[in-house]
Amino acid sequence: MKKKLFATLAAGALCVAALCGCGATTEKVVDKMFEEEVESVSFTTDMEVEFSAGMSGMNVDIGLNGTLETEYDSSDEDEKIAHATVDMKVSAMGQNEKVKTESYAVTGDKEVKTYMKDPDSGEWTVTTAEVEENPLDDKTVKKLKNEFMDVLKTAELQKKTEKVEGEDCYVLKLNATGEVFEGMLGIAWDALGEDVTGELEDMKVDEKTVVSYLSYLNFDTTIYASKKSGHAVKLVIDMAETDTEGLIKKISKDMGSDLSGLGVDLSAITAEIDALNFSVVFTDWNDTKVSLSKDAKNATEQDFSLGGIDVPEPDPEPEPEPEPEPEPDPGIDTGDGLQLNADGSVTLYDYDDKAVVDFFAPEGYSFSEDYSYPPYSFGLEGSDWNTIFVATSYTAWDDVLEDGDYQNDDGYDTYSVMDETEHTVKVMVDLGMTIDGSRVYAAIDGELEDDNSELKWASYYILFSYESGKWVQVTLPSTEVEEWDYEDFADIADQMF
Repeated sequence: MKKKLFATLAAGALCVAALCGCGATTEKVVDKMFEEEVESVSFTTDMEVEFSAGMSGMNVDIGLNGTLETEYDSSDEDEKIAHATVDMKVSAMGQNEKVKTESYAVTGDKEVKTYMKDPDSGEWTVTTAEVEENPLDDKTVKKLKNEFMDVLKTAELQKKTEKVEGEDCYVLKLNATGEVFEGMLGIAWDALGEDVTGELEDMKVDEKTVVSYLSYLNFDTTIYASKKSGHAVKLVIDMAETDTEGLIKKISKDMGSDLSGLGVDLSAITAEIDALNFSVVFTDWNDTKVSLSKDAKNATEQDFSLGGIDVPEPDPEPEPEPEPEPEPDPGIDTGDGLQLNADGSVTLYDYDDKAVVDFFAPEGYSFSEDYSYPPYSFGLEGSDWNTIFVATSYTAWDDVLEDGDYQNDDGYDTYSVMDETEHTVKVMVDLGMTIDGSRVYAAIDGELEDDNSELKWASYYILFSYESGKWVQVTLPSTEVEEWDYEDFADIADQMF
């Protein structure tokens, strides 16, 4: 009898659970930090920035030292409330300025009220705005959290604990460039939608461009986590090694004429960060109560106007008549990363314009001209398949191969990893095929019921790695393939590649 992928999923999950041992590891410390939902917390952020820049013989020095104290409470079913006090000192070009502010933000279902205390008069004002729809839905937030946890799990657990704020703490250290956050950026970029990303792309800032900036950032991070509760007690980030000058020059090169209106040649700037660090101390996890002060409750309502005079809305400009989009000719590049060929196949390119693979529509289908990028994808005529896309950061699949539980099932090599806390599971099955020497896999990425007994939802893929950490991933329609066996996956992979 042919084994279904879910059978392998269950077997792999049970095996992984059996292998879970005791003792502190980086993975266990990180999992414990995110185990409990945060309803309220108090935290204090101390920051220090020393920045110097020069251009055309003129030097500018900027120093910033300050403390931000924040209390956040979401325990009220009707509203969430945050209270912040800021005590800051800014020094620039021989001038010193002290800033001290206090504010509240109260968010309900339909509106958010922001209370601000005037630092000079001490008077409070409040403004009201509609709550905008959050583009990051629960599923996206969960993906971001899981991706962030994967980043933290690359940290090194120190051998000795340290006493911080009266608590014995595990210590995690991570020194990495911003490239480790590429996966999170991709998830957020997809979720934000064209209203945000479209405006950036109009400025020649697409996802590929933003990804290229990450390598200039450097994060030397230390996390202190309580042995008793698992909560983060302190977070220290030092970014002094960030290549500020290189980043400025890269932005200048990428945006070019779009920056000409600034009247500043960014490529001529020399810049250096002497200090850029943040220290955050967390206290009163899920034991913080926040309420408006008496003075804030008596705040004066203020609308969004200038000098007390309402600013009229400008007359909308007439929308230009849309021009019909020309249909792409076969063999002509139809978008970044994809080329529809005369024979009906599609050539897929990565972000470096390197041809990765030619692929074909499954039997009975043809590729539509309804493409999108990034991630690069084509639909199928007569099908609801979300067929093919490529991304340059799918290291999670590398982790499954390297760290997953291995078994041979019906002659197929399988690898599975289960997170008992998050109730998630990944399974990869070697289909016994290669593309340019790379193994081809069927895969599941799913969420389990609370008792880890069965799937709540899952995504099904065919994938192969064309470089370290870079995977071509074909997303298959779950409703059609959940009952497939390994040979069905192998057959569709053979048709497409």
